[in-house]
Amino acid sequence: MRRREPPKVKRQRATDRELGLDRAISRRQFCQGSAVALGASLLPWERAWGFDGSPEIGAGYYPPGRDGLRGSHPGSFETAHALAHGGARWETGEVSGEGEFDLVVVGAGISGLAAAWFYRRENPGARILLLDNHEDFGGHAIRNEFTIDGRTIIGYGGSQSIDTPSSYSPEAIGLLRELAIDLQVFHQAFDRDFYRDLGLGEAFWLDAATFGVDRLVKGNALYRHAARSADETARFAAEIATNTRDRETLLGILNNDRDFLAGKSPAEKVAYLRTLSYDECLRRHFGASEYLVKLFNPLTKSYWGIGTDGISAREAMFLSMPGFNGLGIDLARDDPHYGLEKNEPYIFHFPDGNAGIARLLVRSLVPAAAPGDSMQDQVTACFDYSALDRADSPVRIRLNSTVVRIAHDGPSPGKGVGLRYVKQGRAWDVRARQVVYAGYSAMLPYIAPEFPPEQAAAFGKLVKVPLLYANTLLSNWRAFEKLGVSSLRFPGGTFTAASLDFPVSMGAYAFSQDPSEPIIVHLVHVPARPGEGLDARQQNRDGRRQMLSTSFADYERAIRGQLGDALAGGGFDPARDIRGLTVNRWPHGYAYEYNDLWDPPDWNRYKGPHIQARKPFGRVAIANSDAEAYAYVNGAIDAAWRAVGELAQ
Repeated sequence: MRRREPPKVKRQRATDRELGLDRAISRRQFCQGSAVALGASLLPWERAWGFDGSPEIGAGYYPPGRDGLRGSHPGSFETAHALAHGGARWETGEVSGEGEFDLVVVGAGISGLAAAWFYRRENPGARILLLDNHEDFGGHAIRNEFTIDGRTIIGYGGSQSIDTPSSYSPEAIGLLRELAIDLQVFHQAFDRDFYRDLGLGEAFWLDAATFGVDRLVKGNALYRHAARSADETARFAAEIATNTRDRETLLGILNNDRDFLAGKSPAEKVAYLRTLSYDECLRRHFGASEYLVKLFNPLTKSYWGIGTDGISAREAMFLSMPGFNGLGIDLARDDPHYGLEKNEPYIFHFPDGNAGIARLLVRSLVPAAAPGDSMQDQVTACFDYSALDRADSPVRIRLNSTVVRIAHDGPSPGKGVGLRYVKQGRAWDVRARQVVYAGYSAMLPYIAPEFPPEQAAAFGKLVKVPLLYANTLLSNWRAFEKLGVSSLRFPGGTFTAASLDFPVSMGAYAFSQDPSEPIIVHLVHVPARPGEGLDARQQNRDGRRQMLSTSFADYERAIRGQLGDALAGGGFDPARDIRGLTVNRWPHGYAYEYNDLWDPPDWNRYKGPHIQARKPFGRVAIANSDAEAYAYVNGAIDAAWRAVGELAQ
């Protein structure tokens, strides 16, 4: 019997008012039951008696509670852009009078914080200053908090989880242990079966503007392809493909056991698959239409920061995308550049993502910043930001401070290092015996006149990936339950994915147990440009410009519209049900990882231009994820350990 075509439905787009863009969102944060107003947290400041490095940080300063635009927020990047793009120079700075620090760390992300931690372990009495241009510590590992009906809901605004900890170096795993992170706790804290037991799973939302139809399609047979029943595969293909030809082609891809590279050896097949993108493979070897290519393309954005036009067919095979079962390839046997870490469950996630690691590092470095002594109690600990930069603390963290110059006092390596930073329009000078640079590598040539040009050129090959994480607070998640959905794919939307928060309860914090309770929905946007023949680096550069030119209102409109459309069948009303929104914008997001479609296949974390680029110069060592060409927490920690070791030589 011929399968009936699913009905095509077109929805009339909602107005801004219907989406709720006119609704005010509370900007108050409750910390351990006390209301904290955030409006005064970034007021201009005047110099007090003596030098106070962070006088703008008062009792009301609590960045995790801010909604709106975070990450690279207004005020965090303008000084750097003026230096790098506008030719601005700060020829003089006011002397802070703090004396010489043993170590100044540029950047208070996980790598910078870890560098301070390793340095202090080797030099217990050291005076250390960390300078960071953002409003919060943690770099990409920041925390978002919302308050609804007196309850605090926690989300992650960047770095997500401890991925595959069994692959961590002794130094990285040792640091986690020193911070009292017990990986076994996550096995109980993360309820892996929670959504599945409720009958919730993945779904795609097809929008009429892109696919000619508005339709919710449950399931996902396209990414990390796994065995499914023939009936389920046929059902999925019938609903997601809107004509018979595309349906048959898609089934051919999903069920393929044909060797479309017959006549080549397995090693030759691997080499060939590195020469074309997965998009081109689908077109060339399966006759996929542009409709089908548009379905597949965004699936790798949150993993690689680029669509399937920007990854090789070999990488798609590694990611278990469909179409390769008939080739007879065993990557472990046939690919000389194959490397696979141990497969572990993706459960090592704090409620605030890797901001939990950053908070534990800060509490270790500046004990007055927060109470407690365990990984569990830091989740709900209220951090006192006014303690971060006190004159009597041996370790000081100075936020809202952009470094614009690093220079040795003279040609002798025995001399110290001078640094100049700009804070709220004023330039200040500090001195250090040694420096760890843990900021964006692209800024080094502009900040440090002594940075060797050949190293700058090598870092120029590492173009960071723009990435945006948005957290949306919902008053309830009944619509998700009614539709049987826990996560959504939007192959035609600004945001490519949306998912209910990870089901993690830790310490005194419990995630949403009932659909009538509030919850965070996490959304991902990567501004790639598929279908234009651009390589990964150019897409990253263009995406960065696009991201910085897009307003918060535009992102909010997209979020409300996409969730409103996809969840309408479950009774969702964006104007009524969205209660808070934070957009974490990272134009310089993921560290660039070598991509075998564009880079030599033997370039990896341990071989490539970054090895030359990260060499120390004078009394300055380099620690950041760029220096590892590896966008994971253990890369950031390993870079910190290496840099501190280089300073000791």
